[in-house]
Amino acid sequence: MDFGKASMKAAPSVISWFPTKRMPHFILRLWKRIQTEVLTNNYCDDENVRIFLKIQLPLSFISTQDISHCFDELKYIRPGELESVHNYWEDTYVERLIGTQRSLPVFCVDFWKV
Repeated sequence: MDFGKASMKAAPSVISWFPTKRMPHFILRLWKRIQTEVLTNNYCDDENVRIFLKIQLPLSFISTQDISHCFDELKYIRPGELESVHNYWEDTYVERLIGTQRSLPVFCVDFWKV
């Protein structure tokens, strides 16, 4: 079952303010990163890889102050071959934890947060 497609179709009917223009950006960037990292076969063949990658998409619905914490928790369930994708997502959309401080992401949270 493709939860990403199902969510995109169902959300506007349940949430009247659902930003359909932002989620496709996330989905497109995620898929391009999978291709860049040559993980297409892993994505197609391994359900754990698919589930983990799709778990990152709903981050835009989490409260701003909880995004970094939730993202950090994903490290504990991340399949090893997805470390580079996870790092990309962290640098681009969340904020990387360096020591005790966080670096600014390429896209600030306000840009993609619902």
